[in-house]
Amino acid sequence: MTFKLRESNEVNAMIELMQHNDQFKDDPYVGSFWYDPDKDELFGVYSVLARDSYDGFDSLKIALNRELRKHSERSLDYYMNTPHGVVIKSDDRFFVYTGKWINNYECAKDEIMFEFQLPNDRTEFIIC
Repeated sequence: MTFKLRESNEVNAMIELMQHNDQFKDDPYVGSFWYDPDKDELFGVYSVLARDSYDGFDSLKIALNRELRKHSERSLDYYMNTPHGVVIKSDDRFFVYTGKWINNYECAKDEIMFEFQLPNDRTEFIIC
C-alpha cells in the first residue's frame, strides 16, 4: 500500500511508520504490560517482534526499567501491586505469565492476545 506524500514532515513520518509496520501486522510480539482494571485496558506495554528477540525474561527487566524512568513519580510499589505480566517465547510457543488477577478479568486475556498478536494455538497463560 502506498500513500501520497504530504507537505508536513510529521505526516510523512507517520505514513512511513505505518507502511513499515504494516508488513509486520500479523507477527507475534513478546514483552511486558500492566493492566488497568478500572479502564479495562493495558498500559505501559513494551513489545518487540518475537522474531527479533531471544527466549527469556530479559524483556520484562527492560520494560520495567523503561516504564519506571518514564513515570518516575510513581513508586515501584505501584507497579508491583498493579496487575501486570510478561509474554515470552520458547521455541515456537508463547507463554503469558501473570498473577491470579487474570482470573478476575477474562477480557484482559483477549486484550493481551490482540495487543501482542499471539497465535491461539501456540499460546498458554500461566499464573505465577
